[in-house]
Amino acid sequence: GSPSAITSLIERAGEPDAVLLPSLDGLEARGVLKFVIWTLPGEDGWASMDATVCELRARLEGLGATILHHGDRWCEVLPPGVDKGSGVLKLLSSLGVAPEDALAVGDAENDLSMLRIVGIGAAPANAQPAALAAADVVVPSNSD
Repeated sequence: GSPSAITSLIERAGEPDAVLLPSLDGLEARGVLKFVIWTLPGEDGWASMDATVCELRARLEGLGATILHHGDRWCEVLPPGVDKGSGVLKLLSSLGVAPEDALAVGDAENDLSMLRIVGIGAAPANAQPAALAAADVVVPSNSD
C-alpha cells in the first residue's frame, strides 16, 4: 500500500525508517537511542502533542530523560546521556580535536547541547529561539 501520513512525516523529517513494535516487551534489550512520537493534529483518534509532551515530562521527571517538543506533530524522548552534544564529544575525541576548537551549527531544541559544548556554536537567523540563545554566532537564515 501507499505510505501513511506518519510515514511521510518521518521521511520529510529525515528520520530513519520507523519500527512499529507490537508491544514494549523486551525493549530494554534493543539498545534504543530515542523514541520519536508522531501525531496528526486535529485528526480523530490522534493525541494532542502539547498534552502528550506535558504528560511525558510529568511521568519521566527525575529520570534524566530529555523530552524535545518539536511542534504540533512530533516529539522525541532521549535517555540520559544521549544527545547531539554527547555524540559530538565522542566524534571529536576520536578525531583528537578539543571541543573548544570545534564549530557546530544547529537550529532547534535538539541542537542545544551540541551548540554549548563546542568553541563556537552557530545558529541560522531563522532558528528556534532556544537555539539562537545558545549560539555564540547567528549566521544568515538557512532559507536564504
